[in-house]
Amino acid sequence: MSVPMMRWRQVSIGMLLAGCFAFAEASAGTQATKPGKGLLELRVRDSTTGYAVEGAWVVDARGGAAGRTYRLPANAQFRAEVAIGSHSLEIGAPSYRAVTTKAVASSGDALPMTVWLDPVRLADDLRRQDRGAAEAPGSAIIRGFVVDRDSGVPISGAEVSLGSARIETDERGFFSVSMPVSSPAGDALPSQSELRVGSAGHQAYVLSNLPLVEGESELIVELSRGTGTQVQNDAHKLLRGPVELEQSQSAPAGVGPEAPPEAPTEGRSNAAQVSAPPSSIRVGYNCSCTNCSTVEVMSLETYVRRGLPREWIASWNAHSLRAGAIAYRSYGSYYVYHPLRPQYDICNSTCCQVNSTATSPSTDSATAYTAGILLQRAGSIFRAEYSAENNNLGCGQPGCSNSFCTCGDGSAGSPGASWPCVVESVDSGHLCAGHGRGMCQWGTQRFALQGQLWNWIEDHYYNDNGSPGGLRSANMTSPLDVASFGPDVTQVAAGDFFTIYISAVSYAELAHTEVMLGASLYSDATGYISDPSQDTKVTLYPGPNDVARGFNVPLTTPGGTYDLLVALWLDVDGDSAITSVDQPLVFYVLPAALTVM
Repeated sequence: MSVPMMRWRQVSIGMLLAGCFAFAEASAGTQATKPGKGLLELRVRDSTTGYAVEGAWVVDARGGAAGRTYRLPANAQFRAEVAIGSHSLEIGAPSYRAVTTKAVASSGDALPMTVWLDPVRLADDLRRQDRGAAEAPGSAIIRGFVVDRDSGVPISGAEVSLGSARIETDERGFFSVSMPVSSPAGDALPSQSELRVGSAGHQAYVLSNLPLVEGESELIVELSRGTGTQVQNDAHKLLRGPVELEQSQSAPAGVGPEAPPEAPTEGRSNAAQVSAPPSSIRVGYNCSCTNCSTVEVMSLETYVRRGLPREWIASWNAHSLRAGAIAYRSYGSYYVYHPLRPQYDICNSTCCQVNSTATSPSTDSATAYTAGILLQRAGSIFRAEYSAENNNLGCGQPGCSNSFCTCGDGSAGSPGASWPCVVESVDSGHLCAGHGRGMCQWGTQRFALQGQLWNWIEDHYYNDNGSPGGLRSANMTSPLDVASFGPDVTQVAAGDFFTIYISAVSYAELAHTEVMLGASLYSDATGYISDPSQDTKVTLYPGPNDVARGFNVPLTTPGGTYDLLVALWLDVDGDSAITSVDQPLVFYVLPAALTVM
């Protein structure tokens, strides 16, 4: 395969010492630059707490053959005069995963950038305090951190209120506040409330229309110094007004090179196209539709974790959320290769995908379960569109922008936009909301409540369950691959047991815990011989993995030479067995690998 073996490039101490260090301080006001020079301006923050990242550094590859390295001050802010044009940056810190990204310097004002780094190991003592409250049913529990936006220092003693509940942040800026809620039934949407945060010397912060979902939610609140009030509308996308629903995913397809398809290795057969997802994404924030004034850079999976609960309802069925995670990830990844603007890939608005610092354990779990899985069509990452309600009923009403609504009640699609009709009675009677293309968000929940699994839901919307047509002809990729494999012996007798050693590689950022190792023997004379009793569940971590499974040769096996087949599957239904409902990933053959004497 042509994809790299390792996801994260580690920067050694030697590289840092060899670099040209410069302390970059944030400066107030606008400063004229020299001819041919522009500004790069960024700050580096912990993606789980919002704290300024200690010991952060920036490598600008355009600064020379070895790149120029800047070490950042305590507030992890960087401002430097550099050559006008595109700069390839690598940003990292001790105990954090480095991020590579692109920034554009121009002669005008710099577009401020925030880089969110993921810690290698989560500091559990900093998060999810008072976990006993999380177990209490009928409560929405909002946890988070309050930090100073400029310094990245936690703010203690800040007052946080949610409804009638009041609490102050501790010395780490941490808070946990709860409010009783009822679980929405059927198509009911969650209730909303208002979160207020105040601290002396800072602007008051109001998060309006906060969805109240039973269980935990976590967020980061950054307070700006000064007076007045900063108001942020956190209305869930499915609760937005008709104008915003009509603008949903109205962003143009973008420009840029296509992601190259991955060619199967000679002598092997792929059940799914192996694809390494992009490592990071640049998200435009403070947007009016697709025009944004700031940029936030984060790893792809942090982007999905933060966006999924803003597009899907966090209390929905796990299989609905997993199907949504793949669509959200694929849509965003498409724009990494076809950016909206030179400065950012995608916008944080209903015109693209909504994103914020808020996360939820249920959507975090859906993100981790599907980590790295994309949709591809014609060998390239697919722009996997979705909208709130795709049923072809009530077209022309406010909030429905499907101008090719000809499928009828009980069917979804937009044939004139190359999305053929699909029959789904679960949506009957529901009025169209959104553009009607691709996946129906409400439909994912209705199907999941009827017992459909996430891979069936994904295939239904993007491949018509094996009857593809038009744009409804995408397939899921595999972020997992097999680099090599082989038996521990090459000759066995009927009734013997042998071990298959497999060198696997994961291009996903997160560990996959539901991977099944399948294997079979094959010859033209005998056909397939399997040993499902030895099908093994393993965890594959980012990067190379060495795993193994056994194989019992049946006593009735005829003598002869056999091919050895291995496959990676995802255990979709969680029964620790490979069945027809599970998701095949890769399937490889080692010819004439074993002789049965």
